[in-house]
Amino acid sequence: IGDVTVITSDFHMDRAKKIFDSIFRKGRGKDFYKLEYMEDHPELSEREKMNEASVESQMMAKLVARLQRDGFLE
Repeated sequence: IGDVTVITSDFHMDRAKKIFDSIFRKGRGKDFYKLEYMEDHPELSEREKMNEASVESQMMAKLVARLQRDGFLE
């Protein structure tokens, strides 16, 4: 595997980047894998957007703690 394209919704992109950058580049240098990110922009109501934002912030906090615990982040 040399090229990886990650496609996800715009509200999940920050978390997806954190996951893929941390795991695919850990100890390999930033050019070992070519990571490309593509966002989808789904049509959501304001209520759905607020809910997604709330959930994403909680998920990102959990993710960062896990990545740090497992040695993927310093």
